[in-house]
Amino acid sequence: CTSGCLASSNVPEPEMLASRRGTVIPPHHPAWKAGVPRDNGAGWDFEDVRDYYLRVLFGVDPVELRSADLERYYAVSRVVSGELMLRVFAEWRRKESTCNGGLVWFWKDLRPGAGWGLLDSEGRPKAAYWYARRAWASQAVYISDEGLDGVALHVHNESAETLAGSVEIELLKQGRHRAAFATRAVVISPFESETFSGEAMLGSFADITYAYRFGPPRHDVVVARLRGEDGKLIYEDAWLPHGMERVRLPTSELAASANIQPDGRVVLRLLSAVFVQAISFSVRGYEADDAYFSLCPGSPREVVFSPVGTPIAFKVHVGALNLDGTVTVRG
Repeated sequence: CTSGCLASSNVPEPEMLASRRGTVIPPHHPAWKAGVPRDNGAGWDFEDVRDYYLRVLFGVDPVELRSADLERYYAVSRVVSGELMLRVFAEWRRKESTCNGGLVWFWKDLRPGAGWGLLDSEGRPKAAYWYARRAWASQAVYISDEGLDGVALHVHNESAETLAGSVEIELLKQGRHRAAFATRAVVISPFESETFSGEAMLGSFADITYAYRFGPPRHDVVVARLRGEDGKLIYEDAWLPHGMERVRLPTSELAASANIQPDGRVVLRLLSAVFVQAISFSVRGYEADDAYFSLCPGSPREVVFSPVGTPIAFKVHVGALNLDGTVTVRG
């Protein structure tokens, strides 16, 4: 593998963008381009690289998107570089891979802007940070597109203990209705990985990747889950076979509630009956322990917010790529 890789122009959170000039700076502005890394002498920069993958993953023209809806462009761009990191490392970690890994370029931005860093210049996580952290989880299951062979589920146990539990595959129609489901027991030795065929687990032909196209698609979300022996969820991965651009949902589809703990932390519980894509948070005075994950139907998630500095009243705005607006929760 290369000594430096996955160098992407990672867009920081809205708070960083607003703090620079009090407004969102467009990508063509010199003040914005000053924070975008480039190779000397090249006629392109690393934002161009990210825009290429935006077109591939979302099927959207990046120039048209940023011209019509700048905030949406930045929101999608945050997810693009994160999703790229997750899928590349998932490919490298698969049992058949001959690559031993790679170095992400950089840990932290050297100046404000959309630099290479997983953290912005003030040390706050970008979306890419959360995706990379999940990509390196010691116990996980990742989905890979195998074309005509459907999908593969790669289960990893990079721990000193044997992993006994189960792996699941679920196909969702319209992100809501179960089209197919299968589960099987797994026992993974320490520091070992195993790969399972999604089609074989289901026991019938499902055209999971929609490669054969015998008629209209029967599903639009593929979910893989890894559970422990006690049934507790260890890891969940979701893959979208028809591209990542989805119809916006009303905010009423996402239920959220906050519970203040005796130590000052706040536990935010999220639940939805439909697939919610790349959930993010805007909050002052608190730090979340996770972000930019997707929520699958009937699979609740809890996020812990820890106070930073002098405690203030808790208020968080919960957003997602396929939500038409944000959900505000107070503690």
